[in-house]
Amino acid sequence: MSPLPVGSIPSGSGFPQRGIAMQLDQLLATRADLWRGRATPRAAPAGLPTGFSALDAALCGQGWPRAGLSEVLTDHQGAGLALLLPLLALLSRGSRWLLWVDPPHLPFAPALAARGLDLRRILIVRAGADAAWAAEQGLRSGTCAAVLAWTGPAARPADDRAQARTPCRTACWTPAALRRLQLAAADTETPMLLLRPPAAAGETSPAALRLKVSARADGLDVVLLKQRGGRPGQRVWLPAAADAALRLAAAGADIGRGSELETAAGPRPVLAAAVRRARRRRA
Repeated sequence: MSPLPVGSIPSGSGFPQRGIAMQLDQLLATRADLWRGRATPRAAPAGLPTGFSALDAALCGQGWPRAGLSEVLTDHQGAGLALLLPLLALLSRGSRWLLWVDPPHLPFAPALAARGLDLRRILIVRAGADAAWAAEQGLRSGTCAAVLAWTGPAARPADDRAQARTPCRTACWTPAALRRLQLAAADTETPMLLLRPPAAAGETSPAALRLKVSARADGLDVVLLKQRGGRPGQRVWLPAAADAALRLAAAGADIGRGSELETAAGPRPVLAAAVRRARRRRA
């Protein structure tokens, strides 16, 4: 007996066609990461303002994804951080931490303060080969406003013995690790910001947003490589300084709510306790 072609099941065959179709529609409706060709795409959730009106206009959510992984591909660390500073300054006005995992250089505090960051909200972690794991713990701790991580070579410890104890960590950023970060960011509604080298553009990624940024004499050159629900391939020039300070100040009222997990002593003990519990489970 030859199989029936798709869509040709006879109406009197006893197959509950309508019920199956309804169940399939309900199942697909729960998957935000799937787009149905014949369906009208849902509007992207509102993003966090980037501080650059031209970039906001090019992004489908009018800003950085609030709950997901965003990748910034660059070979110029200063350009990548300059693109993120307006958002970090905004988030630092709240009571949660900005977790920085393995920055390639020791951040220059006066420059960050001059760009509006509250230095008391920045928490730097040197995780080495556990960098991806540390970033995931930060996301799931519930005490971070955002997690920022670098996949390139980390700053070398001044002590040679400490350097010998710190293994190469580039291998920890596997596709599975990136997928866990995307899921953790979505589950906790926390932005995960990952700075990667330009060569990563040839690799697949579950990130909701991927863009490439280069430094120019008069600002930043940004290319949108991927954006969920939006149009990739756009090229945007940005000025050297953020041009939407008033928008950022207005949006700040929606950001600074503390986590219900925070204690009177602040979120640092809660984050540290979460990391200790996760290490015990991992051991």
